[in-house]
Amino acid sequence: MGLRAKIKFKNMKNLVHYLTAGILLLALVTPRAFAYDFSAVCESGQTLFYNIISYTEPYTVEITCEHMFSDDVISPYYTDYLIGSLVIPSSVTYNDITYSVKNIGNHAFWCCRGLTSVTIPHTITTINYNAFGNCDSLNAVYYTGSIKQWCEIDFVSNPLGSAHNLYIDNTLITNLILPNTLTEIKPLAFSGATCLTSVAIPNSIITIGHGSFLGCSNLVSVQIGDYVTNIGGMAFSMCSSLTSIVIPNSVTDLGDEAFRNCNALNTVILSNSLTTIRNDVFADCSNLETINIPEGVLSIGERAFDKCFDLASVSLPTTLNSICNGAFRLCRSLESVIIPNSVTSIGKWAFESCNNLSEIIIPDSVTTIDDGAFRNCSSLAYVQLGNSVTYIGNSAFSGCSALTSIDIPNSVTDIDNYAFRYCNLLQDISISNSVRDIGTGVFDDTKWYNDQPDGLLYLDNWCLGYKTSLPESNIIIREGTKGITGFKECVWIYNIEMPSSLRNIGNRAFFNCQYLRSVSLPDSLVYIGDGAFGGSGIEEFTLPVSLELIGNGIFSSCRNLKRINYNARNSMVRGNGIIYDLQQISVLTIGDCVMSIPQYAFRDCNLNMPGCHNLDTIYSLAFNPPMTSDSTFVDVATWHVHLIVPCGSVSTYNNAEYWSDFTNIQEECSDIEENEFADLHIYPNPVGNTLNITSSEEISSIEIVNEIGQVVYRTDVNGNNAVCDVEGLTAGVYFVRIHGTDTTSVIQKKFVKE
Repeated sequence: MGLRAKIKFKNMKNLVHYLTAGILLLALVTPRAFAYDFSAVCESGQTLFYNIISYTEPYTVEITCEHMFSDDVISPYYTDYLIGSLVIPSSVTYNDITYSVKNIGNHAFWCCRGLTSVTIPHTITTINYNAFGNCDSLNAVYYTGSIKQWCEIDFVSNPLGSAHNLYIDNTLITNLILPNTLTEIKPLAFSGATCLTSVAIPNSIITIGHGSFLGCSNLVSVQIGDYVTNIGGMAFSMCSSLTSIVIPNSVTDLGDEAFRNCNALNTVILSNSLTTIRNDVFADCSNLETINIPEGVLSIGERAFDKCFDLASVSLPTTLNSICNGAFRLCRSLESVIIPNSVTSIGKWAFESCNNLSEIIIPDSVTTIDDGAFRNCSSLAYVQLGNSVTYIGNSAFSGCSALTSIDIPNSVTDIDNYAFRYCNLLQDISISNSVRDIGTGVFDDTKWYNDQPDGLLYLDNWCLGYKTSLPESNIIIREGTKGITGFKECVWIYNIEMPSSLRNIGNRAFFNCQYLRSVSLPDSLVYIGDGAFGGSGIEEFTLPVSLELIGNGIFSSCRNLKRINYNARNSMVRGNGIIYDLQQISVLTIGDCVMSIPQYAFRDCNLNMPGCHNLDTIYSLAFNPPMTSDSTFVDVATWHVHLIVPCGSVSTYNNAEYWSDFTNIQEECSDIEENEFADLHIYPNPVGNTLNITSSEEISSIEIVNEIGQVVYRTDVNGNNAVCDVEGLTAGVYFVRIHGTDTTSVIQKKFVKE
């Protein structure tokens, strides 16, 4: 339906204005518009439509369609679709000017399903996008020029994709012998030419363009000249009758998918000049039995030999650095492969479902075994991991049902989710002390797992979650445990007691434990993985002094978390930071021992954002501002948040880089809050040489700082009395900071040195 509107006009001039605008608008939005400058009837009796390219000599035109629909996409339209045999003229006369027919334009004959053949003149230099699209009955292309001229046409699309048969001098081309005056075969030159059975490429050719022989399904023989340097992507893809190919040593670049879907291809000899085996280059060559990758090749691209079902033997060069994603996926006949000691990474699904692969030795050069690298290698009975592997990816060896043992070397730090799941015979497992993160379900449905009793699962010094149908709400992790993971989605956990030996909490270890309200972390903890407590019900959280690495989004979607105490002395934070997406957090406390806060630690907390917009107060207990970067407080509303700092340090924070971005910095002096330390006394004040401090509560340590925030004196006490030698201090005002045995109990008092 059209739009309706009421319009009031003050005078006829306005009425004329609106009517004129309406007519113009209708002209712009009308769905059918002329797409040509003129039309003319050709020799074969059809009306063709032309756009003028050049109005000056040499006069040239492009063939186009009759109409275009001007919508989100351009769709050509004909009053009468062309049928039968079409002869495109080499020239056409309009207004007494003769134009050379140079181009066949976009969609020129689109959907002319009645066309059976087309004669293309030698004047054509470009055949554009979808020029003969959906010409389903087209079965022959007649070209009035030479083979050389045909190879020089710029094909954006090729009518042979529909017609399949190319005639030159009225002779069907089957055995293609290219002239030695050519230096290049243009892209798509013979794409779809199923008439071809053999091709001889002379030594004059340097470049074989992309898709040059794409879909030449009857092509049995290809001879490539000795001076070709570049074979473009998909150049011989879908040549399903091609049985062998020799890539001469002159070739330095073999493009993506160059021989993809050559189902009959059995023998391949590669150029010794290649440095890269590109993506999908021999993918789906299901009949290929052996391949020798020459020395000098540095990488094997993604899916390079994917679904080469009959590939039984592969020789890899000593120069190889990387085996990319899916490189040998579904090579079901591959029985063995020697990975050279130059490879540093094995990509995702690199050898997935190589069902006959029985043994793999990962050399010491490899650092990464990516996701699913050997997944479902059902005959893989022996795996030796090199001493440089640091990461074993998600499902890397999942489904290796013949594997009975695995020894994780000391180099490994991360084992991702389900890495050894469904290894049904896997029983002997050794995990090194270097591992800091074990993902969810890493050893699920192994023999080891199935043999474990219900309850907490322990493997070496790791707790891998809980195995039972009757879970407990209170979890106590035994002493000696260094790592915890695998409690994901455990909504039944209300409380968990961590051992003092704990060093690592894995990725998503307690993710979505919605009823987990509080956790006390030991000072031994050095690592918390990505999303470790995401979605949990924790209301307050203290990050201990010992933390070295804090994962991405460890509190993501913790809707109840209102307060974080950040005590990590010197840590790294990765990903989205600590307070990202914490809607309820209002208070952040930075401990007095914090020396530096890494980049992105407290980013993305802005009043204008849906997450953590309630943050209004940051307490920094550190007298000296911790070191920060320009991204530590990215998007924190520094104009809104109150920054509370120790007594006497406000000027230091105001002058500290990045801390000075806070516009509301206030001191909190504790002299009036002596109830934190019962019967606390410092004397004499003013003092000459010796300052005495007494308290009925135990004091752990004392610091004395000057007015600019420098620590000039420090001593451990661990008692109720302290004697400080201040004789060497210059006269002036100082602050003594008194720490209780509870690390959160700190009091500052001012004194004067005479």
